[in-house]
Amino acid sequence: MSLSPLTGSENMEDHSGYHNAERTQINTNETATALNTTHRTSDGSDHTFLDQSVISGATPTFTNTNFTEATDKNYVTDAEQTVIGNTSNTNSGDQDISGKQAIPTRSTIASDATPNPTGDAEVNIYTITALAAAAEFAAPSGTPVDGNTLRIRILDDGSARALTYNAIYDGLFDTLPATTTISKNLYMGFIYNSESSKWEMVAYIEEE
Repeated sequence: MSLSPLTGSENMEDHSGYHNAERTQINTNETATALNTTHRTSDGSDHTFLDQSVISGATPTFTNTNFTEATDKNYVTDAEQTVIGNTSNTNSGDQDISGKQAIPTRSTIASDATPNPTGDAEVNIYTITALAAAAEFAAPSGTPVDGNTLRIRILDDGSARALTYNAIYDGLFDTLPATTTISKNLYMGFIYNSESSKWEMVAYIEEE
């Protein structure tokens, strides 16, 4: 029995049918894989993947994202993070400092023709170590409150120096010192009186 040889077109038709069936099976498998692994979690629920890299060193951007609250994983704003970074982990923010010793604000200069002490701290200390010119004390800086104190110590540079004062200084019980004594420390103590809006001198002493 003789067999008729296959023509080129017959071969093409047979192979075409085979490849079409193969492609259909591949498409079916891809669809099944996508349904079961691409958009489904292990419990069968739908989900979508992140469209940004989250590997170490990446900088993904998330918009309108809600985070579930969790211990040590709470979200804060940049401003809140700054506050947290500047706060001790032992500071509750409502510490009672009544009865605690005030921390003085200290200023020390060698010389100035218009000395300008601070006045807005509870305790202000101002020191001149070598006054080399006549000095007119300016009103203390800042906004003082009733009871703030100001302590001034003056030492000249070996020559007596004239002293004058802004009107906010009040001698109260004595005349404000008008000059230094050569190479002698001069101490003055003031308390701010909010009723009179004056720094009232309550102590004055000069080194012997």
